[in-house]
Amino acid sequence: MNITAAMETRLWRQAFQHLGSQGLSAFVNQCMREYVNTSSTNVVGLLRSERVGIDVLNALREGFTQAGIESPVAKKATSLSMLNRHRRHFSLSLIQALPPRVVPEELIEFRLHLDNGV
Repeated sequence: MNITAAMETRLWRQAFQHLGSQGLSAFVNQCMREYVNTSSTNVVGLLRSERVGIDVLNALREGFTQAGIESPVAKKATSLSMLNRHRRHFSLSLIQALPPRVVPEELIEFRLHLDNGV
């Protein structure tokens, strides 16, 4: 199962609405501290403000800063570069951390798979 960019966008927006800026920053900080790198691939993706919103980007930046992580590409105000393996880690962690009623409908199947260890 893959999480599309559109699904990820909705997930970040829902997480921001539910957790708020400080809560999302703290979540990112915690995820980065718990993350174990199992990949040698460094593919970078961009989250853009026109998709997820500037407030979400700022919360993510703050979480990275708190965790002592630098963005792998030059910083821009309207986008945030992130290693794709981190994006997937965050997405799966958010799907499990958020209450089921907050998880976007198209990601509920992911939640069921994660909850059941499939």
